[in-house]
Amino acid sequence: RRAGTCVKHVSPGDPRSVGAVSPTGKPLFTTGAQNGQIAIDVLLCMRDKQGSCPVSVVKRYPETDISGILAEIEVQIPEDELVYACARCGR
Repeated sequence: RRAGTCVKHVSPGDPRSVGAVSPTGKPLFTTGAQNGQIAIDVLLCMRDKQGSCPVSVVKRYPETDISGILAEIEVQIPEDELVYACARCGR
């Protein structure tokens, strides 16, 4: 399923926004702003053929957070699969 909205939210100067990595070495990204909750819901509904979700929410923030970030998301799939999925979605 294609996400119909931008899934990444970049907060200027926030190290969680660009290039973040979890303690287990998996990529992290942040989502938020106006359509952030929609993006989170769409991502959590996605499943592969085995029924696994490609991401997990590792931390949620209140909607009143000054950065606009709603959640930190950890990518659960290998990098080559992520690149392939992003390339297909971007068509």
